[in-house]
Amino acid sequence: MNFEQLVYIVEIAKTGSIVSAANKLHVSQAGISKALSNLEAELKIKLFKRSRNGTFPTEEGKDLIKKAHEIVIKLEAFKEEAKIQTSLINDELKVSTTPGLFVPIIKTLPLFKKAFPNVNIEIIEGTAGNVVQNVKKNNINLGLVFLNDHIYQDENLEYEKMFDAQLVVSVNKNSPLAHRKTLTPHDLGEQSLVIYNGENMIIFVQELFKKYNTPMHILFKSNDVEGIIRTVVEDLAIGFKLDYGLRNEPYFQSDNIVHIPLYDDGPIIASFGWIRSKNQLFSISAKEFLKYFKYNVSNINW
Repeated sequence: MNFEQLVYIVEIAKTGSIVSAANKLHVSQAGISKALSNLEAELKIKLFKRSRNGTFPTEEGKDLIKKAHEIVIKLEAFKEEAKIQTSLINDELKVSTTPGLFVPIIKTLPLFKKAFPNVNIEIIEGTAGNVVQNVKKNNINLGLVFLNDHIYQDENLEYEKMFDAQLVVSVNKNSPLAHRKTLTPHDLGEQSLVIYNGENMIIFVQELFKKYNTPMHILFKSNDVEGIIRTVVEDLAIGFKLDYGLRNEPYFQSDNIVHIPLYDDGPIIASFGWIRSKNQLFSISAKEFLKYFKYNVSNINW
């Protein structure tokens, strides 16, 4: 038995195909088939069953393949640790995020690139749903998103909360609501709303209004932050915003806007954090990027 054989069976299990595994690992189909046959003969266990639909683990093989996957991950992590000990990280790192987290990412990049100039990092913006799907498909190494129940309950994802944010209502300074210290969804029933066209924000707001049995009067939904703020400045509607980053986003610094916390038996809080696929190596470059990102998040004057 050798390490390459373990890598082969793990990749076959992932792809469900010897051909696909061979292509992914850049080895010949004959070579990977022979290595599998030799391993099965050595172990005296049939690890896979082959059919027209693909190559899939047998009941006896499932536990062994799972253990092989754990060994492969640990050895890859060992190699990664050796890289950082010699400061020779030469890696590619893909990070995907929702638009609202760009400020701390941009503040993170200069320090991270200075420490690890050989890491080729790519930042990809997307909706929360796209970020999660790309993580689960192993298309990216890290996702930075709003944490919801779907993420908490997904056994294929690892996650960590980094900070909480409070939902606030943005109103024109001349609005009858502007003098209020806090608001509830019930207070907003007669107001026209303008909402950022992000899936989590829309669901968040809809659930609140549904709970209070308060009708929603949506003027429009948009991804244009400047347009949303202009609508509030012109007193055409009220908007919603999570309070993190307010001081770092110039669009929200208008003297004509007042931001009021929205309450529902207490402050309405959203949690943000990182996610990654448990089926992918947690690379040293990803871990180091998170260290720098967490530092900047904790030191930004939210």
